[in-house]
Amino acid sequence: MPWPHRARASVVAFFCLTWLLGTLWALATPVMGVPDEPAHVIRAASVVRGQVLDRSTIEHEGKRVDSARVPETLVWPETPCYGHHDDQTPACDVAPRGRGDVLVEVESLAGRYNPVYYAIVGVPTLVAPGKSTVYVMRVVTAGLVAALIAMAAIALLEAPRPRWALVGLAAGATPMVLFLAGSVNPNALEIAAGFALWATLLSWFSRPDPELDRARSIRAAIAATALVMSRSLSPAFLVLIVGGSLLVLERGAARRVWRAGRIAAIVVGAMTIAALAWTVGVGSLDTPGVSEPEYESIKRYVVAMLLSVSDFERQMIGVFGWLDTSAEPHVYNLWFTMIGFLVVSALAVGAGRERLLLVGLLALSVVFPLVVQYPVAPRLGLIWQGRYLLPLMVGLPLAAGWVLASKERWNELMSSRWAFWIPVGTLAAMQVAAFWWALHRNVIGADGDWLRFQALWEPPLGWKALLVLYAGVVVAWTASLARLGLGARSLAATTAGSVRVSAPPAARRGP
Repeated sequence: MPWPHRARASVVAFFCLTWLLGTLWALATPVMGVPDEPAHVIRAASVVRGQVLDRSTIEHEGKRVDSARVPETLVWPETPCYGHHDDQTPACDVAPRGRGDVLVEVESLAGRYNPVYYAIVGVPTLVAPGKSTVYVMRVVTAGLVAALIAMAAIALLEAPRPRWALVGLAAGATPMVLFLAGSVNPNALEIAAGFALWATLLSWFSRPDPELDRARSIRAAIAATALVMSRSLSPAFLVLIVGGSLLVLERGAARRVWRAGRIAAIVVGAMTIAALAWTVGVGSLDTPGVSEPEYESIKRYVVAMLLSVSDFERQMIGVFGWLDTSAEPHVYNLWFTMIGFLVVSALAVGAGRERLLLVGLLALSVVFPLVVQYPVAPRLGLIWQGRYLLPLMVGLPLAAGWVLASKERWNELMSSRWAFWIPVGTLAAMQVAAFWWALHRNVIGADGDWLRFQALWEPPLGWKALLVLYAGVVVAWTASLARLGLGARSLAATTAGSVRVSAPPAARRGP
């Protein structure tokens, strides 16, 4: 069923603005200013040059490492000079010198990662590889992320009253999500794919509709494929997202959902097997011998991880740079307040299985990192970061928003436009605050003067222009979200109206 022109235009505008937000983060972050970006750039440049599986060599110390041949203008230090030092600006950084047409052999720390994401973002390195090329690679990532988040918005518009579902989307699009969107890192694609898959399955399973389910199955297949092909943990997230979404499956609808989605399920199953075969076959999860023996003690490991839970939660909202730049404290306080409001409200008005989904996600935010990291902790230490869990945890505000959107009484009580604008406007203000905080750290250092200062590092377009542009785009992005949530009936209602006009009474779907 074709979309109304107004709905298509609104979603296209939302996609473009989301892409622009990621692009502005890409410009505000110094090249290699994202965790592990040097390794990901090398991996991307090698994959598009035919090195799908990088070669192994033996260094003089006897350590086996993967190596790749890439343009010497793309070889930065493993960690930039300003990484892990919030008082140091990127002014200390010097771009690699050399020729873009000369390949050099370097260590490839990401040499065994799934090549699909890298094959896409690596294409710009085939043309004049250098510092500016990294910005182009980031813009490509931002486009992929924006497309998947727009796909999530499409799914949420299928709610009877999509307003609160879109509030959940705004809460899930944390500053960390947009920061990673402006980077060369497969974690960005993984998070956005989780976004799209959660929204699509929640919409589909809770309200199956013959007029919408074929399109839903295609979107779910695209999102799930992007998810499993991004990182080694992604198949586990796929299982948890599908399992969680099944909790809201409409009673008696399993056969209808399977009939509409069986081909998509077969495709996703094949892609998941291929992804697992790559991970196991090339040894992506291989780790060196024991280097952190204290974590062989389960008790010590569990205590250390539980003490880190608050850090992981803050990292999901936004800790920028090489985990060296926290946002302003009010950003965390208000963001957690908004998510807490959504979740508590959904628990209050939701049904039993909806409550189980929300409580289960809260439990997984603690249990999943504990279980997954334990096998490698004695070898690698506590390497877990909050962003690793975002593909799963974006489902918490999305599910809470979806539950609220589906409750007629809640929507009657919260029918005022202010009920929408207060949470969404607060989140928008925190987006700008987080961007300014990270930009200030890059330009002058975390301890630099906040009002009058001489920039030590200038991003492309200049920091003042970037800050003004970002604030303006956030306002426009929020307005586009409001247009989607407040300005029109849901897609499901619009489609249903079309069906009533064109179909005979016998073909109409019951309430």
